[in-house]
Amino acid sequence: MKLTFVDRFAIKNLIPDQANIIKGMLFNSIAKKVNFTPEEIDRHELLNEETIINNITETIDVVFEESELAVLRERIDEMDQAGTIPLQLIDSYCKIKNTNV
Repeated sequence: MKLTFVDRFAIKNLIPDQANIIKGMLFNSIAKKVNFTPEEIDRHELLNEETIINNITETIDVVFEESELAVLRERIDEMDQAGTIPLQLIDSYCKIKNTNV
């Protein structure tokens, strides 16, 4: 799956602070795949509060396992039911919901 910086941020936003052991391992695996590298942080000045990540067109290819997509979809569904999906992340969450392995 091709992920933009916004997509990666959106996925990081789905990772809960707490989970059971199995889901926690899946979320840790997901986090490792979408983390920003120190080189990306420097190159795109991500620590600068004035940087707009929507303007960064660079993408990375990430392969998610079906079990990883399942927990991401579950979190999206929970947020959808609660009405807590940030509007600026809706496109990213729709991309995840509609992706097949």
